[in-house]
Amino acid sequence: MKPQEAIVLFQNYQRKRQSPESVVYDYARSIEKILTQLQRRDSWQSINSSEIEDIVLSWTCKVSTKQKYLAQMRSFLNFCYHKGYHTLSWSAIFLPRVPKSEAHYLTEEQVHTLLEYDMDEGIRVSILLILSTGMRISEALSLTKNQLKKAELVEGLYQVSVLGKCRKLRSVFIPQDIVAYSLQYACNHTKDQILDLPYWKIQQKLKKITKDLGFYFSAHTLRHTYLTFLVKNKWDLYKVQRLAGHSTVAITSRYLHATDYELAETAKLVNNLLQSTP
Repeated sequence: MKPQEAIVLFQNYQRKRQSPESVVYDYARSIEKILTQLQRRDSWQSINSSEIEDIVLSWTCKVSTKQKYLAQMRSFLNFCYHKGYHTLSWSAIFLPRVPKSEAHYLTEEQVHTLLEYDMDEGIRVSILLILSTGMRISEALSLTKNQLKKAELVEGLYQVSVLGKCRKLRSVFIPQDIVAYSLQYACNHTKDQILDLPYWKIQQKLKKITKDLGFYFSAHTLRHTYLTFLVKNKWDLYKVQRLAGHSTVAITSRYLHATDYELAETAKLVNNLLQSTP
């Protein structure tokens, strides 16, 4: 079997599992890139784990990005192994350890600067949907016109169910003006989805905006910004967890970095006590 045939079968498998098209595309692109760099497309069934690790670990990108490429290749090989297309077990591929880091987010000033930037309407809709709800980019891309039209109004926000990670449904709440703006934009194209831009195009345009504005952010940074704002405004962490669609509150606790100023204020109480002691 040729590698391209196996990739197509893997994509169909992902679609059956209801993976968003952006995820299906990203996996296929990563696997294609690795096989192309290995120059083993005709003899791909004889590649070993060391070859895959060596080529990915040699790339000049972040460790987290290398880990993502290797994890995606593992998923592909796991599928091929169980289908009998390849004899290499996914578990043979080593994943580099990535140190845990705090979630990157935009400051209020950066958010205002971003929203004042002159950009394509489709990109603006993408940014507003993610920034106002904390949706993942894949969730925003799967949002349909029908969902917004039939959304229920709850406390002045439209409640919409989206399919998150591990195919788990969760609710997001979209401001009325952003729903109206999104539907107005969607009227200009025939796709069922609100956004007519593919995943790679959004990422490409966001990179250009970051270059023009002079500060880095991605679609996921916008999600982090939304969640950080909630934590910074002292929302209950368990409520934020539900809005984020996180499996555990430990993941949500990454956003506690935004409240360091509160820890400093607490620590200052002891200093005040010491200064008042005769």
